[in-house]
Amino acid sequence: MTADAPPPTTGHVEDRTVILEATARLCEAARLALQEAVDEPGVARACGRELGIDKSLAWKLVSLTQAPSPAEAITMMPGPRGWQQIIDALAATTIATTRVEEIRESLRAFVRETGRRGFDRRRLRTLATEVDTSVRGRMEANRLREAATAANTAIWGVGANT
Repeated sequence: MTADAPPPTTGHVEDRTVILEATARLCEAARLALQEAVDEPGVARACGRELGIDKSLAWKLVSLTQAPSPAEAITMMPGPRGWQQIIDALAATTIATTRVEEIRESLRAFVRETGRRGFDRRRLRTLATEVDTSVRGRMEANRLREAATAANTAIWGVGANT
């Protein structure tokens, strides 16, 4: 290793920084759009009803906009289809089209940066737990919540489409 070569972790730290910044921009764009679009932007059930989206997707959106850090927001990030549903729902409201475009552009930047650096969903979750160790406990709580919901659905038929 020469004196001019960067330390081995520089790329990793730079990757984390760029991805966390992209996440923060996306969260802020979603938060501002949600504040304009719905009466109760902090209540997932109300957001789901007003936007016409699934309650679990509404929960992810509200949690994402209220996350205390970009690392925690990564763990609540909807997938591509979820983002498309959110964008379509927001576009159908009376909010300014610039707000929807801000989300689209922020999402494109996030996808571009994660793709360029080879981050898939699993690696993003690993990044989140490396940056913020308190995220690990919340991720486990979310996993248990999802497992309980699935178990209740199987036992009681809760959440079944009729």
